[in-house]
Amino acid sequence: MSDHAVAGVFIDATGRTRMQVIKALTNPCTILNNVQALSNAAVAYNFDGPIDPQIGTSTAAMYQPAQLYANLLFQTAAGTNINLQIIAPKASIFLADNVTVDPSAITALISACIGQLSDGAGNVAITYLGGALAPSRGSYQALGY
Repeated sequence: MSDHAVAGVFIDATGRTRMQVIKALTNPCTILNNVQALSNAAVAYNFDGPIDPQIGTSTAAMYQPAQLYANLLFQTAAGTNINLQIIAPKASIFLADNVTVDPSAITALISACIGQLSDGAGNVAITYLGGALAPSRGSYQALGY
């Protein structure tokens, strides 16, 4: 059985965009919807067939730039690691250090990923290893640093 994929284009409150591809055993859209619920960005459009309408609303907030993301790490039974990003993450998903992702704040997303999120070779995530804020190049400038 081949994996399925969805590509979602996230748009932040300033109009900047970032695309993420999510692979899953059967339904990557469930994972995409859970990621968007934890993001300050909206999914402007996504495609796994016909282009779907926008999901959610962009929010001006602490981690609003699309260049900022929380990187989540999952592992498969084969020992491969799978990264999943929450683009422009909500501040409420972090512990007091504002860097480490609080697993209790993303339980629905973790549940959607276990047994579904895939490395593209048919190996699915069996465990969540952790997550942290991982600003990309240029994001410090977006924060005024």
